[in-house]
Amino acid sequence: MTLAEAAAEADALADKGDERALAELRATWEEELEHAARSQDFRERAVAYRAIAQFRFKQKTELLRRGLEDESPACRGSALLALERLSRDAPGMVNTLGSPDRACRPRRQ
Repeated sequence: MTLAEAAAEADALADKGDERALAELRATWEEELEHAARSQDFRERAVAYRAIAQFRFKQKTELLRRGLEDESPACRGSALLALERLSRDAPGMVNTLGSPDRACRPRRQ
């Protein structure tokens, strides 16, 4: 199973309200998610940022902050979508990261 597949399963578990199974899946995939978020490959990082929301990893906001500042537009977009998804349940999360629209601004060289 890939991280993306595990994240989709986690999303389904969260939607069903199966917190115990979701917690077990988080514990199994947490290290892999952290590794992917630090990958040199932007595609792996983008999957990791998206997975943060699918796993409902509210404690991974620092990784999302990195994602919002990533050099890859795909990663910044994934991080922004993850932040939006997580903020549905906890709107204060947006405030802890600062202004999310900074991810949409062109990066200065």
